[in-house]
Amino acid sequence: MPQTRSCDVTILVPTFNRVTYLSESLAALFSQTVQPRQIIVIDDGSTDGTGDYARSLGSSILYLRQENSGKSKALNHGLASAVGEMIWIFDDDDLPLSRSLELLERSLVSNPTAGFVFGRYGHFWDENGIRKIKEAAAPPSSSETLFADTMVRTYVHQPAMLVRKSCYDALGAFDESLPRSMDIDMLLRLAANYSSVYLPEVIFHQRKHDGMRGPAHAQVTAADVVANWRRFGQRIFANAYHRYGLPLYLQLPTSAELTSLQQISALLARAAAMSARGLWQFAYDDFAEASRMAAGLKPGECYSLDMSLLRHAMRAPGVLWDLPQRQALRRAIRSGGNRVFERRVRAALLEPLGGHVREAIRNARLRMLLRCTSAYYTFMDDDLSLAVPVCRRQ
Repeated sequence: MPQTRSCDVTILVPTFNRVTYLSESLAALFSQTVQPRQIIVIDDGSTDGTGDYARSLGSSILYLRQENSGKSKALNHGLASAVGEMIWIFDDDDLPLSRSLELLERSLVSNPTAGFVFGRYGHFWDENGIRKIKEAAAPPSSSETLFADTMVRTYVHQPAMLVRKSCYDALGAFDESLPRSMDIDMLLRLAANYSSVYLPEVIFHQRKHDGMRGPAHAQVTAADVVANWRRFGQRIFANAYHRYGLPLYLQLPTSAELTSLQQISALLARAAAMSARGLWQFAYDDFAEASRMAAGLKPGECYSLDMSLLRHAMRAPGVLWDLPQRQALRRAIRSGGNRVFERRVRAALLEPLGGHVREAIRNARLRMLLRCTSAYYTFMDDDLSLAVPVCRRQ
């Protein structure tokens, strides 16, 4: 290791049968411009020589081994042995940039009231011997909206986060019943309970590869990983629906008492999140409740409602493709009988379709164009004024 400044950080690297990738990740961690207090490699029962490699590194790491039990248990095992005041969880197949730890640690130390700091990431893959890199989408807004944004779409990943160990200690263990997506569950817990700092820097590059994911008893291929993320994600977000209060969707403390208008806005925001995550019954319930509460609102009050998360959620392709879901959604938003409220919600639902239409035309994707047209006419209800948000440039 180069002789550089050290910082009070423990890096946790859980691993399972990825010795080649692990060696590359650790080499990049050893080469950081500031050095951590401790690096712990938690081996989840590997059979590919990971143990021999890790032991060859001597005192530069703390090597822990467990029977194959999954990433959550490995992280809990590592946290129990961590001595640093700050924790950086890093995946065994990803690569940090050389100044990543320096940037994260400086940001968190400079913001003593924050529980954690998070940054951006990119993707990389090897193609015909050439390494290619592409930056991922930046978080859509500020650290204040992290909880609500994460309920809609996952922008933040553990290797881009530095968290105070006291936060992990207070929140309790990673959920060992989750073979995957435990990081999203913990991110929601952190965002709901602690303030954070957004660092607008790329912190790591996420490797795209065809290797297996998950513990030995529940491994999935790269082709199946998205479907599995969605399945376990739905379990997490269904729990979150009941676990977290409506004020969090408006960036307010959980104990805040909401006005009627705020409660309607929060219901719409949570309905948007449930729609984006494919939890339609929760979405219908919230849309219907918001519509009933809005029955007596005046037009000006309807226009004061916050629809931003609703528009954001509908930007994900495929949210409105299913016709029975759209019809049920339409019935839910009409249940209160306030036509101005209904038009406002429908306009927010339809506004992102303009981007999908332009993408379909640009890429000659007829199926997407037909889906957009079908979604539009389901909600239009002969109200031509709603054509404006679909057709205008964004």
